Order: sequence, then C-alpha cells, then structure tokens
Amino acid sequence: MEKKEVIRLENVYKSYWDGEQLLEVLKNVNVTIYEGEFVSIVAPSGSGKSTLLHIMGLLDKPTKGKVYLQGKDVLTLKDDELAHFRGKHIGFVFQSFNLIPELTALENVMLPMWIIGVPEEEAEIRAKQLLERVGLGHRLNFIPAKLSGGQKQRVAIARALANNPSIIFGDEPTGNLDEDTAKEILELFLELHRQGNTLVIVTHDMKVAKLAQRILTIKNKTVVEL
Repeated sequence: MEKKEVIRLENVYKSYWDGEQLLEVLKNVNVTIYEGEFVSIVAPSGSGKSTLLHIMGLLDKPTKGKVYLQGKDVLTLKDDELAHFRGKHIGFVFQSFNLIPELTALENVMLPMWIIGVPEEEAEIRAKQLLERVGLGHRLNFIPAKLSGGQKQRVAIARALANNPSIIFGDEPTGNLDEDTAKEILELFLELHRQGNTLVIVTHDMKVAKLAQRILTIKNKTVVEL
C-alpha cells in the first residue's frame, strides 16, 4: 500500500539579511513526511532546526523552493488563506507552552476551533473530550498560572489536537519540564502516534529523538537522515 504524503519540502533554501551580510540558514532541503509517521529532527542550537520547523509548519516561508501540505502548494495561498489552512491542518506544541494566560484550559483548547469558525457548542464539547484524553478533565476551568508545567504542556497538546490536524509539531516539547514530567509527556506523544497521529518533534536530546521511527538532522545547512 502506497504511503500517503502529508508534507513535502522541495529544494528549499532560507537566508536572512543581517545588516549588509546575507546569512544562509538552509540550502537545498528535501524532506517528505508521511501519514502516521513519527519523525524527530535532532540538531544543536543554531543549526537551523527551528527555521526548518517554522517552514514545515507554515509559520515562515522559504527564500526559494516549494512547500506542499496534503499535496497543495501552500506558497500560492494568500496570507489569510495560509493562516486558515495552517490552523486546520497543523498543530503545534511549544517548549514554552504558549498558552493564553487569561484563558482557562478549556478556552485555550477551544481557541484554534474559534479561529476556523467551529460553532461554540461543538468546540466546547471537543475541547472537554481532548482535555479528558490528556488527563485534565478535572482542570477545565483553571487558568495556566494555576497549572503545573506538565499540566500546561498537556493543555498545549490538547490544543494542538483541536482541529484534528494532519500533522503535529513539537518544538522541544519537554525542554522546560523536569525528568519525570518529561517522561509522562513523551509517553503521551507515543500514545498519540500509536493512535495514528503524524508527529514531528524537534529536539537537541538524542534520547528523545530515538523514540521516533525516523531521525533527521541538519548538516552543512541541509537535511540528512541518520
């Protein structure tokens, strides 16, 4: 059975101007992620892995090259179309959680659904189900300041799943957690993968990277498989 492609980067380059100097961060990157895969990207700080993640996650655009999500050339979309497409197809889990401090756990998970126009009642039902799924059904109405680091990351994972995305990205998702809590969060990611979710985790920790089916790294500004 042929594997279904979820995201593909084709001959991608990324450079920035730093004053009068042009800095090349990525060059000739070719990556394909398939449905149901668990892929890790492991590389040291400053190697371009966050830039790569942002391009794969449609938060940034390459200087040159093509980006396809579900077979669609996303760089042809207008900014508002791209934002809607990203909100529908991609979930993010960040190292710093990125929760809205004024919103409850429930409201934080409902937020991505509000953005793409899911009716309020439907969004609330799904958000409750997702929070129960990550073990936080008893913390629905707590704001982030009242939650532990591990609980915040669980809310972030539930939020990432809100719109049933094609692919979930984790940007150092255990980086701000103690060892025991990190293990719990990684087990949750593994469970998501066992349930059929497509995952890409960026990390500098080889122990975390080795949990994935495929490990990618960045060498000489391009992506290679380990």
